[in-house]
Amino acid sequence: MAEDRPVVLVDEHAHAWSPKAARSRFRKGLTGPTAGVSAGHTQANLIAVPADWAYDMLLFCTRNPQPCPVLDVTDAGSWTTALAEGADLRTDLPRYRVWRDGELVDEPTDVREHWRDDLVSFLIGCSFTFEWALTAAGVPVRHVEQGRNVPMFVTTRQCRPAGRLRGPMVVSMRPVPPAHLDAAIRETGLLPAVHGSPVHCGDPSALGIVDLGRPDFGDAVRAEPDDIPVFWACGVTPQAAAVVDGVLLAGGAPPVLGLPGSRLLESAGRAGLPVVPEAFADRAYTGAGTLVPRGRQGAVISDPDAVVQRSVGLAVSGTATARSGARVEVRARSLCVHGDTPGAVELARRVRRRLEASGVRVEAFA
Repeated sequence: MAEDRPVVLVDEHAHAWSPKAARSRFRKGLTGPTAGVSAGHTQANLIAVPADWAYDMLLFCTRNPQPCPVLDVTDAGSWTTALAEGADLRTDLPRYRVWRDGELVDEPTDVREHWRDDLVSFLIGCSFTFEWALTAAGVPVRHVEQGRNVPMFVTTRQCRPAGRLRGPMVVSMRPVPPAHLDAAIRETGLLPAVHGSPVHCGDPSALGIVDLGRPDFGDAVRAEPDDIPVFWACGVTPQAAAVVDGVLLAGGAPPVLGLPGSRLLESAGRAGLPVVPEAFADRAYTGAGTLVPRGRQGAVISDPDAVVQRSVGLAVSGTATARSGARVEVRARSLCVHGDTPGAVELARRVRRRLEASGVRVEAFA
């Protein structure tokens, strides 16, 4: 698993950066999760929606203030915020996720080419902000200790709907030693603008979480034997709501594709959408059965022969070899070869021929 270990801190001195210095580095291309960056200052998540969705988003955030604490809302088309003088919301974040009709279409470090004059931006308080307070109170922050991103999970706890937006609450999880639990609750409760106190402590099944080792976002972390899993509402929640409703608005109850066992598929199923577990022939897997993030070396498999061989293994045995060398179970009904892979069309033909030669029936699911 060592080779699957992601690096969280973008720089060992990042905690001492001023917010302006951090934004400057991100604008120049530095990327990575921002846990520990600019300690003592507020971090925010950005979600930008078309103006005709802005009221629904504002209402959704107002009705669900713990996962969606609004710090600022911009005018349509504006890429500036009163929270940070001189900041450019299109370039000053380490990475963006661009969604269209419920589908993730890009993960760039600069979204100027995607920016539109009708986009309204919401700045949502981020729980990375309160980690400096936890540290100051002596509460260990395991994912920072281990050089990982915080693990995040889609729960079965539904948010209060607002207009066209509905969906599950997403939570972040931090293992906390019992002796520090009161301090963790107290310190974060003093910061409601960045999610405040936990929404749950203890048994993850109470939130519909089956396996803490398989987060929907972020990275799995190692807990000490006596640690208690503590869950905070998370600013990824509006993204989950937008994905479900983007798919619903596409019409005709189209199937939702996602990683086997993911909360996205669970949430889509609860919304009445057909779901299709999907495997990726040209992507590397971690030992936990999740995809290696695209920004990391080796995340995309470029060898056509390896892609074809991987496809047969996924379809016939439902397994794949992770980067660590371990065999991981990936039970799926759909097999993806990315269109931006060089020679994708011919590669897809090769994959189909090999699958059919191996006795696999290939057919449409929609």
